[in-house]
Amino acid sequence: MREKVEVTPRGIINSLRKVGPWEAISEYIWNGFDAGATQVDLVVEESELGSIKKIQITDNGSGIAYEELPQKFKKFLDSEKSIAGSSKISSSIHGKSGIGRMTFSVMATDVEWRTRFTSPEGNKAYTIRIDLKSLDKYEVKNPPTPSDKPTGTRVTISNIHTHMWREFSTVGIEYLKAEFAWFLELNKTKNYSLTVNGEKLNYESIIGSRYDFSGYTKDGTYYTGHYIQWSSKLNDEMSRYYFLKSDGQERFKETTSFNRKGDRYYHSIYITSDIFDNFSVTEDDTPGQESMMGFSRKSKQFHEIRETAEELLRERRRPYLKEATNKIIDILKRMRHSLDTIIAMYGRNIVMKN
Repeated sequence: MREKVEVTPRGIINSLRKVGPWEAISEYIWNGFDAGATQVDLVVEESELGSIKKIQITDNGSGIAYEELPQKFKKFLDSEKSIAGSSKISSSIHGKSGIGRMTFSVMATDVEWRTRFTSPEGNKAYTIRIDLKSLDKYEVKNPPTPSDKPTGTRVTISNIHTHMWREFSTVGIEYLKAEFAWFLELNKTKNYSLTVNGEKLNYESIIGSRYDFSGYTKDGTYYTGHYIQWSSKLNDEMSRYYFLKSDGQERFKETTSFNRKGDRYYHSIYITSDIFDNFSVTEDDTPGQESMMGFSRKSKQFHEIRETAEELLRERRRPYLKEATNKIIDILKRMRHSLDTIIAMYGRNIVMKN
């Protein structure tokens, strides 16, 4: 069975012309996490000559339900994810543009999904394929058949045509760190993990400092927090507060007030409290609403917690700025010394010539 995607191959290629191979791989990883996966495994298989033979991304998510296939694959640049949530207030759903499944085309000619999903009759499995010559079509290789294995999806990308993979162990790994570090920290208590060729992605190298804190509001509400200062910029995620329920599930997130100040102070703060177990995040909350619906952004307890976190950021930013300033001064001194040396050398040459 072959079904037509509602866009032309040229339109797909034009939409993806700015997508690089590392971003393409990240989209498939995000698709796994969006499907509820707690474990995503990336395997890059090399040939004897050092080129990349194929790439596999395997997750333990919910799979792609066969009856939902037309909604997920038939429309390009459109996705049900855009209705399900907003990345501005929640990290639960990442991809929203509906382009993730086509990004293989920036680096390869073929992609295959082997997916298992739950049906009323039990788990079932089937295979989907797309190739570069027919980007406007997807092919279901076989109808769903019963499976005794748990749900999940394995994406196999083959016939790689980009030369950038020789930089995978350096540039590629650093891209993955900057893409997923904040998300893996957010879900650390739930044991989320991303492995690359069998090893967990280690992103400690991009962490400048960590700090744990805890406290009580005036009415005795307890909260804990974890602060991270990133030593380099995250790919697309801004510096944010992440507010988590008592079970570690994210309720919502907000940007901090220290974004885009030009000082390269990148950070994340994860705050956990039971007030977020029953918390309204709508913008039209009114005072007193918490008495009927739990807590909200207008609640005194929330403001106290938020102010504590804000003050912590100010305190942590001061030594960071001082250290950053000292580094700049040191660089300028070295530049001045080098310039003085060059001037002195040229000066001596002019004297000798005369």
